[in-house]
Amino acid sequence: MKALKVFGAVLLAVFLLYMFISIGIRRNKLSAHGKYTVGITLGRHGKFIDFKFYVNGKEFKNDNPVQKYNPEERDGKYFVKFLPSDPDVNEIFWDNPVSDCIGEPPADGWEEIPKCK
Repeated sequence: MKALKVFGAVLLAVFLLYMFISIGIRRNKLSAHGKYTVGITLGRHGKFIDFKFYVNGKEFKNDNPVQKYNPEERDGKYFVKFLPSDPDVNEIFWDNPVSDCIGEPPADGWEEIPKCK
């Protein structure tokens, strides 16, 4: 029985280490190779807000915690950074709503967040 507990603890530690490293690698890739598009909020569940965005005509959905921000819960527009090779790896910027002067994003996204002219 004790050996089973030790095995379980080791297995849990290996899994947590894998997750920690995997998340770090994804964030590094997103930081180095990410592109930007516009995400549209869909609604709230608890402390999370659902949003969608499009890359090359394909819809992607995700949710993120609101944190300290107060984003629009429905139909709000915020910049999303995504990994072109895997748009499921993404991050929404609740602190950076999209201004009305920003046009539609290119199908494959912007290299950097656009500014109004």
